[in-house]
Amino acid sequence: MYISKSGWKVSKFYNKDGSFKFWYCDIIDYEYDKNEDKYVIIDLLLDVIVHEDGRYEVLDEDELDEALKNGIVTQEIKDEATKKLNELLDIIKSGKFNELDF
Repeated sequence: MYISKSGWKVSKFYNKDGSFKFWYCDIIDYEYDKNEDKYVIIDLLLDVIVHEDGRYEVLDEDELDEALKNGIVTQEIKDEATKKLNELLDIIKSGKFNELDF
């Protein structure tokens, strides 16, 4: 697992035979709890699957829209999640995702 200061948690998934399957990127926020000396990860609902050949799939946009509609998240949180998603997509589209250190 790799957590970027940009707001992504990146995990590698493998097939049963141990071969690489894809990267799964959660769009996140995080807070540091000084008293407990730990980070708290906040899932911002949007996710991206990135295949080795550069193809990608954005997941759960409808879930984020529904959370906004139901008052579970604010417009500010949705905007933050969308901004972080777009920054990640820019890296993926530029072909530089595989150059990230994870």
